[in-house]
Amino acid sequence: MDEAVGGFDGGGSPAVLQESLATAVLVLTGRLSAATDRGGRGFGAKCARLLSARTLLPGGGAGAGSSGGQSSQDKADKLAACEWLQLARCLRVLEAMQLSTLSGQTCTKRSIMYSAPALFESQAPCDLAIESVTQLMAEASAEAGERTSRHGLGIVAARRGLVMGSVSWQSCDSAKTTTNAAGSITFIPPSAQSYIIHDDVSTLLVVEKETVYHALAQRFDDLQAAAGGRLLLVTGKGYPCAATRLFCRQVVDQRKAAQRPPLRVLALVDCDPHGLDILATYKLGSKAMRYAADAMILPDIAWIGVRPEQITKSANRQDVMQMSPNDHVKADSMLKTRRLQSIEGGEQALRWMQSQGQKAEIEILGVNLMSTVCALLRN
Repeated sequence: MDEAVGGFDGGGSPAVLQESLATAVLVLTGRLSAATDRGGRGFGAKCARLLSARTLLPGGGAGAGSSGGQSSQDKADKLAACEWLQLARCLRVLEAMQLSTLSGQTCTKRSIMYSAPALFESQAPCDLAIESVTQLMAEASAEAGERTSRHGLGIVAARRGLVMGSVSWQSCDSAKTTTNAAGSITFIPPSAQSYIIHDDVSTLLVVEKETVYHALAQRFDDLQAAAGGRLLLVTGKGYPCAATRLFCRQVVDQRKAAQRPPLRVLALVDCDPHGLDILATYKLGSKAMRYAADAMILPDIAWIGVRPEQITKSANRQDVMQMSPNDHVKADSMLKTRRLQSIEGGEQALRWMQSQGQKAEIEILGVNLMSTVCALLRN
């Protein structure tokens, strides 16, 4: 079983966490009783929104895709079965959270999935149940004036993000401090109480893609020289996990708390709709974890590339790719929601992609990757 190492800091008093767990159990068991009544939907708008089959089941709800020839009773039976399944999933998640809060140890989302294969046929429904229950818990804790997150409830993702640079961290369940050497790459821990960065660290560079990250890491000393100080090099391997975003935010906050000059936070992503959405996830947070956004966002992150003007100046024009129909749909959605409004040049870049029908990955910089990034770090 894929268990995470370390403990966690619940982010709230034990009494509040236990009370929130009890509240969530009452809500779910109340919903369970209501599900026995095929027509019972008057449970309350707030809980129904969080816990109904329509909200939690993949594909838009229990009734999605139903054939027109079904009887009303058949539809009601299927809806009730979906509700029971989802409620069972949520109760399994609550059981894992309770064990974590009592033991002080964390468990991974994947371990929850493997612990109940009859409930979770894949990771997606498990993740959906975890986030839905966490949102309910966060709202219950907020009423007590405290903030609770998934990490605070002992549920963490498997290690994914990487960091290179001088940083130390202390595990939540011990006084042991782990130090990463300046020239070494290590996984960002899924649970840590605090991070300590070297006083000379001046820049945090976030790279979208792991392949580009390792190419830059081979010339780490050159990057640090260009940055004018020690550097932290981070990748979330695509869309960042919560641990990666939390790490970035905590090292920024740690520098502010020490009353040292603030870190420059820079991002290098693909020039396509998904690359810009990854940048927005670092800056603004994700929709799935909006209840914990304040603790993870990087409001001052700056986009250094890849930008349209870097594409037009590139000698590797043959590596420019055509926008797919899905890319256009993604760009339209982001422009409609104004997700990139706070990112300088973000909306203009999306419109350029749409008008030209083109996009490009970081790799378009080719042999000029290092020189381009070093020049951007010097600015």
